[in-house]
Amino acid sequence: MTLEGKRLLIVSNRLPVHLDKLNSSWVVRPGSGGLVTAMVPLMKQHRGTWIGWPGSDETAPAEQLLNDYSCSHDFDVVPVMLREEDVALFYRGFANQSIWPLFHDLLGHGSFDLEQWLRYVEVNRKFAEVTARHIEPESFVWIHDYQLMLVAKFLRQFGVTLPLSFFLHIPFPAVDLFRRLPWRAEVMEALLEFDHLGFQTAHDRRNFIQCVKWFAPGAQIQARRRESFLRYEGRTIRLGFYPIGIDFNEFAEQARSREVEEATWFLHENLRSRVLILGVDRLDYTKGIPLRFLAF
Repeated sequence: MTLEGKRLLIVSNRLPVHLDKLNSSWVVRPGSGGLVTAMVPLMKQHRGTWIGWPGSDETAPAEQLLNDYSCSHDFDVVPVMLREEDVALFYRGFANQSIWPLFHDLLGHGSFDLEQWLRYVEVNRKFAEVTARHIEPESFVWIHDYQLMLVAKFLRQFGVTLPLSFFLHIPFPAVDLFRRLPWRAEVMEALLEFDHLGFQTAHDRRNFIQCVKWFAPGAQIQARRRESFLRYEGRTIRLGFYPIGIDFNEFAEQARSREVEEATWFLHENLRSRVLILGVDRLDYTKGIPLRFLAF
């Protein structure tokens, strides 16, 4: 992937900032998580635009707050405003109750609901509408993760012909799992509208290729070690795996700061009789946290 001469346009479910209400006033706070950690340094380098949900309801003055934020930072942020019902059905519903457990091989935690699926489709269309308004001829359009797997399909319907890239930040399931999804054909069809699909591991890419063989039998596959290619309906689609890292220098600098030094001293002085274990995972059933405690 090269960004030379391009303006980076990232689209993800959440912005790298979120809006909170504090004493009847709205404030902009920095976001967290693996996507933010990996992408923010890249956005600063290329003065890009980031599109996503700011984590607030429609009563927040998002346009004004985020315009002010963009003016004082190294990249622009553009909101996609969602209703509470959208968040309940699209995000907490289909994305996290259907796709998340299915793609993590934890079917016992999942369910499939038609209303949630229809809202997932609707919200993906809304993200595509906002994205289409901000695409320029020199844009490098990069869409992220399992919440937005249908966005390329709608962008094509809106007449966008620029190359579209996608990165999946969770595993991609094997055929026997993917076929359990009632809307597997619609999801596969939408993913094949992208020009470049990125996965975290070679195993995930291999699973995707096997699913293509089952659910898009007309595709011609040219497998290579690092990147593979599909010929599908007259188009070439590139498939690669790209393990994500962090900005090491930024983390190392923070670790050497006086603030961290003082916090470390405080913990050691006040918890002398305790064994301290540092974890950076969120409280999610896929993280196996109870099993980790048992292991320790």
